[in-house]
Amino acid sequence: MKRITWMVLLGITVLVVLAVVWAVRPQIGAAKDTYMGYARAHYPIIVGSHIDSCMLCHRSPGPPSLNNYGSDWWNAGARVGTYSSAFTAVECPSCDSDGDGYSNLVEITALTFPGDASDSPEFTPTPTPTTSPTPTRTRTPTNTPTQTSTPTVSPTTTNTPIVTNTPTATVSPTPTQTPLTTNTPTSTVTPTRSPTPTAANTPSASPTPTATLPAYTGRVHGRLRLDGRSNHFGAVVSIAGRYAVSAADGTYSVDNVPSGVWSAAASMPCYLSALRLSVVVLSGQDVALPDVTLRNGDANGNCSTDLFDLVMVAAAYNPSGPVSNARADLNADGVVDLFDLVLVSTNYGLSCPQMW
Repeated sequence: MKRITWMVLLGITVLVVLAVVWAVRPQIGAAKDTYMGYARAHYPIIVGSHIDSCMLCHRSPGPPSLNNYGSDWWNAGARVGTYSSAFTAVECPSCDSDGDGYSNLVEITALTFPGDASDSPEFTPTPTPTTSPTPTRTRTPTNTPTQTSTPTVSPTTTNTPIVTNTPTATVSPTPTQTPLTTNTPTSTVTPTRSPTPTAANTPSASPTPTATLPAYTGRVHGRLRLDGRSNHFGAVVSIAGRYAVSAADGTYSVDNVPSGVWSAAASMPCYLSALRLSVVVLSGQDVALPDVTLRNGDANGNCSTDLFDLVMVAAAYNPSGPVSNARADLNADGVVDLFDLVLVSTNYGLSCPQMW
């Protein structure tokens, strides 16, 4: 009887050891698959594309040799296990690991390798409205008055002959002498007429037309829920290279989204990412996406909820705390207990991205 009990205990021990080995094996023997799981969870848009491979971070599929993007990601925090935040750290507008003029986030959104300078996005330039040229102001000629000289009429002097009256002897004893009458000539002066100037027509300045440039951007907003949690803060919603982080109530708002048809993705560590295709954004439009619930249970970040996640949670099981593996605390309540096991069991067999 004791021998049978010992054999049963030995068998259980062997099974536990095998389970732990298989749980650790993807992190050691196939680390690239685990890291690609983190990349797929953070960037669901890459799933199934040509950059969904180890070449995202490596120079060649042979022995590990990180390219510049892989080195930047590793040094940004991946080496200490903060994989998602490391991806976020190398998304800055000036982060261009391969030096081809396009930021890492722009390249991943365009599905080109951010660590390969020979693989760059090809964008169709947005048409720029043509601004009408400013009309040239044409000066209207001013009518300069022509001065016409009017001859001045000199006064005409009329010489009236002096009439001398010779006295005639009359019967009167005293002769009467008529005084000499002299007619003084009258001068007539004709005034000179000054020319009347003609008023010059002052040209009116035509208003310069102002070109109004359309914004060519819109806004995307909505609400998401993190399965198993009451605080829904921390999920990343990305679209067209723009992203936002969900608030505690699950609301988010992505501003300045370029006009076009895009795919929206929502992701969170330990959760299966969600993907919504064909989101149409028009200039000046506010687009409301439907509510979405991210499914919990992907403890090892391989984009599926499977046996390895169950073993990881079971290995860290400690209802009284402390937490030995933060990724096993799926509902972030400070302990690894039955609720975390239930989350894995409920979503067991699901994989990402889930359709939104």
